[in-house]
Amino acid sequence: MERASSGHRANLCGLTGSHIPFFETRAEREAAGDPRLSLEERYHNHHGFVRAVRRAARDLVRERFLLQEDADKLIQAAKDSDILRHHGDQVGEDEDAGDTAE
Repeated sequence: MERASSGHRANLCGLTGSHIPFFETRAEREAAGDPRLSLEERYHNHHGFVRAVRRAARDLVRERFLLQEDADKLIQAAKDSDILRHHGDQVGEDEDAGDTAE
């Protein structure tokens, strides 16, 4: 890609990357030879995943790297996600009280 104004080629290296998702269970990751912990090993269940997102969002708001309104959206997205949902451990309304990332 050329920039018409400068004649220099645009450097797109910063826009490249990769995504290697975590396996859901320990058995799946071991069968694949992946040394990284699975989602289940990291969070145990859906509630643990939501709790981790809530804590991270709260820390980022406190450090002023994230706006509260964005933290709330990320927490809601974690609640709505299917990550480890099949483990039957959904976040109930009584657990929502601590969700703000203050």
